Amino acid sequence: MLNEVKELGTRLMRDLINTSPIVPEIDYDQAPFRDDEEGFTLRAEHEGERAIVLNRTGSRIDAEMAISQAQDWIVELLWHRGRPPTWPECGSHPRTHPLSVADVAGTLVWVCPKTSDVIAPVGSLPAQH
Repeated sequence: MLNEVKELGTRLMRDLINTSPIVPEIDYDQAPFRDDEEGFTLRAEHEGERAIVLNRTGSRIDAEMAISQAQDWIVELLWHRGRPPTWPECGSHPRTHPLSVADVAGTLVWVCPKTSDVIAPVGSLPAQH
């Protein structure tokens, strides 16, 4: 499952690099997980860290939850910095809400929570800088 965890982390980091002013480091080796868990740790300089946990079942629901955990942490860090807490920001409704992650037909995607429109697969958000 480590390959699946790294693939998920890579997709998350790609979206963070393309769209977020906060781009944490990712660590797959030093995560504080139980024997029945896997995941990765995100670290932001001067901001702390957050362990992202996936159960070993490897189900899509676990991957969706892991992306949501990471998103919640990034939104919290943005708020603490006085930035709009809307990562990733919904292009159709700027500064109002972040996109939500969902499993659509077996693919993790970012959707607008207001309209349910699929915006992009996780890992495919276009660069905004």
